Amino acid sequence: MSAHRPGPPRFGPPGWRPVRAGRLLQPVVLLALLDGPTHGYELIKRASGAGPGDGPDAGGVYRALRAMERDGFVRSSWEQAESGPARRQYEITDEGRALLDGWIAHLKARRDALDEMITRYEGQAKRKE
Repeated sequence: MSAHRPGPPRFGPPGWRPVRAGRLLQPVVLLALLDGPTHGYELIKRASGAGPGDGPDAGGVYRALRAMERDGFVRSSWEQAESGPARRQYEITDEGRALLDGWIAHLKARRDALDEMITRYEGQAKRKE
């Protein structure tokens, strides 16, 4: 019988929900929506430059959008395209903006803690030289 191992610590501000495609997908998508309402494909293009790595997986973005819409952070409506089928357009809600504010505060605190850890490490390394 193996001992129970606790999972990783909770990551994110209040209201955060885990998203399969990555821990930062939620704030990356919300940040991309700050530029204004858009459809999924354009949102994925916007999000590609908004976070770490090569850009989010399209399936992960759509799963995140559905979850955030269910939770009230995003809303969507159908828009008739000039050519082709109607497509769903997404926009951030006031609740989504508040969640993004929380994410940014959390990420700044993480960044500051990491900077402090690196500074302490570098100070120790210099003393040993």
